[in-house]
Amino acid sequence: MIISLQKYSKNFKIAHLNINSIAGFKLSEIKSWLLRGYFDVLVLTETKLDRTLPNSQFAVDSYRFLRLDRSINGGGVMIYWRTDIIFHHITNMPKLSALEAIMIKFKIGKRWLIAIAYRPPSVSTIIWKDKLLELLDSASCLCEDVLLPGDLNCNLLNPNVNSGDGRNFIDICDIYNMDCLINKPTRESQFSQTLIDVILTNNKRRFLSSGVLEPRLSDHSLVYEIMKTSAPPLRSRKIMCRSFQNYNRDEFANELALVPFHVASIFDDVDDQAWAFTKLLTDVIDIHAPVKQFHVRGGHVPYMTPQWRRAIRHRNRLWKIYKLDPNAINWNTYTRQRNHCTPLRRNAIINYYHH
Repeated sequence: MIISLQKYSKNFKIAHLNINSIAGFKLSEIKSWLLRGYFDVLVLTETKLDRTLPNSQFAVDSYRFLRLDRSINGGGVMIYWRTDIIFHHITNMPKLSALEAIMIKFKIGKRWLIAIAYRPPSVSTIIWKDKLLELLDSASCLCEDVLLPGDLNCNLLNPNVNSGDGRNFIDICDIYNMDCLINKPTRESQFSQTLIDVILTNNKRRFLSSGVLEPRLSDHSLVYEIMKTSAPPLRSRKIMCRSFQNYNRDEFANELALVPFHVASIFDDVDDQAWAFTKLLTDVIDIHAPVKQFHVRGGHVPYMTPQWRRAIRHRNRLWKIYKLDPNAINWNTYTRQRNHCTPLRRNAIINYYHH
């Protein structure tokens, strides 16, 4: 997947995947995609979640998300998008009992509306047609440019099967001047190939490329599109986390052995006991690994290495020294470090794409 998208690293990328349950290892893989910056917006359908699973379980640094759950047995949609993207969640959308949908407005160069939709296979043709018309009618009234990623279980490769669902879907797209950016099978088995995962738009001139990838997380393929618009550069941010710079394992273990955890048992309520235990433990941790504020720079390239990062920081420090005292010695020191960074960058790129 890296190889397919690497030449579009600066473009805005949107993807959709019918994940067929996001639980387990699939969630870890999804998070790794986002943290590596593969996609700026990621849409997931058939998440198979319910209210017993908290939002905190699905949080990803530098991304926001919305979810619409049905049950752990089927359905559900979710969308992740970068926190630095201007967005507006459309809450006054029509009630679509036959479709599971979320609508969001965002601005990348110009305003767009993303309407995510999932149609359960059990919904009859008459019902889903009316609801899809309502969805597209509402979307087209709210924004000039519309993007619809989703799984509507209508086979566009063979539109006349299953009571002509694919043909009905194509007719609805014609009404709203929607084009499907995907033209390859998105679900394959030994005996069949179907195109049911789509990305629709009424302004395909704004897109540079689109395609199908095989992440092997589901029985569906991932579909994506690349906009001509450049993605906004990642901004630097400040985070709070523990510093292990002066952490000593033996000293921490020795001090932890002296903590009187047994005093928590004087409380009758189990919540009070848990609070007392946590307080005693946290006080020791705060001494050996205090919480500090760190500045995280944005926009790091995916092939950045620790050695190259240290060399860049040293080069930048030498440049500041030269600016404060511009003499030949400081300049030569800076240029040597600058030239040292060049082969580190070259080797990092070669190793990244080779492996």
